[in-house]
Amino acid sequence: MTGRIIVKGVVITPFKMIPGGVVVVEEGKISHVGSADEIEASGRVYDFGDSFVAPGFVDIHIHGGGGFDVMDASARAIDGVSRFLAAGGVTSFLPTSCSASF
Repeated sequence: MTGRIIVKGVVITPFKMIPGGVVVVEEGKISHVGSADEIEASGRVYDFGDSFVAPGFVDIHIHGGGGFDVMDASARAIDGVSRFLAAGGVTSFLPTSCSASF
């Protein structure tokens, strides 16, 4: 990804919420998070108004979702869980097994 991308909205950080905030991405890396007043608005701009801009969620304990179970141990099941979680903002997860008979 090249160029400069500016994402505007209510930015959620680990420390605070920034109404009228921006996340600036340059050459595929986040270069700035803060108030829109702090940056020059050049580049491709995505303005989400009063919607939230947040980092992806990480689910560290999940057995399945969307009708799929990680205990199925199949690519289809993991893909199904992945798609289900991504639709809700989860960007990574730890598939968790449980006790089972052979």
